[in-house]
Amino acid sequence: MVMNQGAFRDMLSSVRGEEKAKALDVDLPPQFGRAHGSNLRVALVGRPNAGCSTLFNAFCGRRAAASGFPGETRRANVGRTPHATEAYEALRACYAPRAERPVTFSVVDAPSRNALDVKNDGNDDPALLEGLWGGASTADVVVVVARDFRAGDVTHASETIDAARDLRWIGEVAKRRDIVILEKRIKDLEKLRAGNWLRGEKEALQYAVKLLVSGPDPPKQESDDGLSSSDEDKAPPYDPDDPKWRPRLTLRSERWSDDEVKWLASLDLLTTKPWVVLVNGDQRHYLMGYQDPRVLASIQKVGAELGVASTLPGCGIFERKLQDLREAPTLEPTEEHFETISPYDEYVKANPDHKSSRNAILDACRDALQLICVYACCDDEVRGITCRDGDTVKEYCLGLHEVVGRNFDVAEVCDAAKFKELESEEAVRRAGNVRRVGAEMILEHEQVVFVAFDLPQDAGRMEVAWSCDPRGKTGRKISENFRYELEYEAQFAEAPKEEINVAAIRAEDFLEDEGSFDSGASDTA
Repeated sequence: MVMNQGAFRDMLSSVRGEEKAKALDVDLPPQFGRAHGSNLRVALVGRPNAGCSTLFNAFCGRRAAASGFPGETRRANVGRTPHATEAYEALRACYAPRAERPVTFSVVDAPSRNALDVKNDGNDDPALLEGLWGGASTADVVVVVARDFRAGDVTHASETIDAARDLRWIGEVAKRRDIVILEKRIKDLEKLRAGNWLRGEKEALQYAVKLLVSGPDPPKQESDDGLSSSDEDKAPPYDPDDPKWRPRLTLRSERWSDDEVKWLASLDLLTTKPWVVLVNGDQRHYLMGYQDPRVLASIQKVGAELGVASTLPGCGIFERKLQDLREAPTLEPTEEHFETISPYDEYVKANPDHKSSRNAILDACRDALQLICVYACCDDEVRGITCRDGDTVKEYCLGLHEVVGRNFDVAEVCDAAKFKELESEEAVRRAGNVRRVGAEMILEHEQVVFVAFDLPQDAGRMEVAWSCDPRGKTGRKISENFRYELEYEAQFAEAPKEEINVAAIRAEDFLEDEGSFDSGASDTA
């Protein structure tokens, strides 16, 4: 039986992903990017002087070079910013832990100096396209910064300011860049011996190039042999104006198998990563919430063509002012009855509606990766962890540690909003908001998870660190073997140590022991 390419691709699709989508009653797109962890990587990409470096400094608290001349950023700037949500702050206030580990984002300011030489006319140097936006290829999410502000001291790459045009330009250049990388990889595979694995990778990459260049093949019109068939079984007629038969601008929205996702992800293509658009506008428009819907309508239209996850407003000038307020020193009050307050807290108190766009952007990046955030809490640590939307408790435990996943016993979950409302774990448990679940229960966003697991007999000293995890907070059981080891060590810790007189030790004692050992060895032989 001859199988066409579409049927073969459907056969290779992930069975596990289909079962999970069926359980959630949604159609999950292909999952590019990491599945678990608490350190996600975000890249800021844009045309020269779009404001990427200014936003990078405001988000990460850095002072990287940012000027009004295009091409100032020549190397990638890397920083980190914690994502402390309202739920995390409520848990931190509830437990007052000794260690805090919120979800952290690594932010990369991709240099746009090479973008000045890109003409986007089909005649650009392939080496120039391949090295464009260095540092963004290893990111999990791409944040495209589109300039919509007007400032006389900032030179723009074009004569006019059009955020929708710049977004389309970035999408087309990223597409040409990925075509160059795909064709280079295909040439390398042709030089190797054609095994089944390499042949499958080569066909998948060729299909990806075909999607970007000319689009999918139109369906073949089969002749009717007189066999009776219902109208539902017939394929819809081919319409050349239908967008699904046009060349693709991205690859992230296509249907890929697990192996194809692995092959495409290894090439660090920009069109396979989820995109979030940040419209860097004027301060007045941002603080007023873009009341005119026409300002963002054209940008959202282009974003829909590119398969953008979300489009958010922002303002680099306002973020820089907030950064200056955070770094400003707190002065002593002039009067005794005056309250000591930092300049940033004073500004936020006076202007409660003027908020930074950082948390909204980081939330959009997490949602674009199809991730949810869950928390593990105890007196020692409050920790935020990201996992796939639709993961079960057992998969969450395996992402934490292999020992926790293999020896899982039972788990308890509770919504983090209950901790903010009741302000203590004891009150939450007394109210009956903590429920016990099994290994196949699907986690939801912003839940607190308490995991109980049996300690293995060969775990050794490593279990001392795990014993102070959330399992210990809820009074979970500990294996008898590990309990005996703790009691055995406690006896030696309480027993008085014998004092050894070093001067009384003679060398003959060692010689006698050595001779007895030799004689015993010879008798045994």
